[in-house]
Amino acid sequence: MSLLAPVASARSRRLALVAAFAGLFLTRSVAPAASPIPVVGLVVSTNEPGHLAIRQAAQLESQRRQSLGFPPIRLVIRSGDGQWGSAADDAVRMVFDDAVSLVIAPPGGSFTHLLLQVAGRTQIPVISLNADASASGAGIPWMLRLVPSNFDQARRLLPLAARWTLVVPPERDGREIAKDLGEAARALGLTPSRVVVAAIDHADAQQAETLALHPDGILLWLPPQTAGQWAKAMRNRGFRGRLAGPCTLRAAAFVEAAGRAAEGFRIVRLEAMATPSAAAQSFARDYHRDFGTSPDELAYFGADAIGLAAAWLAGSKVATPRNLGLGITGPWQFSNAGDRIAALTMAEFRNGQWDRCDDSPPPSDNAQSGR
Repeated sequence: MSLLAPVASARSRRLALVAAFAGLFLTRSVAPAASPIPVVGLVVSTNEPGHLAIRQAAQLESQRRQSLGFPPIRLVIRSGDGQWGSAADDAVRMVFDDAVSLVIAPPGGSFTHLLLQVAGRTQIPVISLNADASASGAGIPWMLRLVPSNFDQARRLLPLAARWTLVVPPERDGREIAKDLGEAARALGLTPSRVVVAAIDHADAQQAETLALHPDGILLWLPPQTAGQWAKAMRNRGFRGRLAGPCTLRAAAFVEAAGRAAEGFRIVRLEAMATPSAAAQSFARDYHRDFGTSPDELAYFGADAIGLAAAWLAGSKVATPRNLGLGITGPWQFSNAGDRIAALTMAEFRNGQWDRCDDSPPPSDNAQSGR
């Protein structure tokens, strides 16, 4: 029997559950009564890297908006934790029981795709914090991706070295990342990176394998803590080449795990975040006041998703909008496919902080490509 059969079977069960619940929603004779205050749903698992920062930021921003005189919204948070069916169950029940008008999807790709399947059947708008190209490639016309895509982030980092090795998480998330970065390399006329899957149980062997490939640079497209551990291990093993990764590594968990290996590490950021706006600075002050720490990159995006949700619901929620104003992370501009259109820059960790460091030429268009 094929080893893929159990995986395909589990996926079929998840799809069947989504279809069953979504069908129930669409055929119910009496729809839930509309709330006078728009309801925004956030689905983020406690297993999701950065889940606490996203939750805290979204809750804080929903409260801040009302205190600043904006029309109120009600935020509903579900975890999606549990057995294979509970993620789909939570997504649909959020639409059915909580009567949400819009859902914010987490950074993780697998759960985001479940939410997009629900959105495809219920026409509930989705704001995605997931960077996979396949999220916008799903063809859901009421989806906006708030974060820069893997493809666009990789296009800024790949010119920094000639031979890269890419380290990714296991299973579906890692496959999607490897696919996106391979396409970015080909778009630049470069050879796609060799890929190492960072399975938890075999880190030593995989780190040795990574260095055996003799890369000039290593891309750590991993959760912050794991990426920090890998960065530290690579430096301890004598690697002196370029270390780099996505914007989500601007996180305390990465810096703490990497220690001195964080020095010189490169990430990509939105240009607008390199010089934070008054709105971003105001949010950062309030976040530090309430939680005793500065916001990670995902916290900024979690808060900005609340403002974007309110702006989207105030207009047309079915057709994907192109321009919704200015948010904490910069202008809310999107392609027809729902991808963020924004200039990107780079940051390097130096002397305990992330400093702008843009010494490589940008791609031919200094904006998101819609991938």
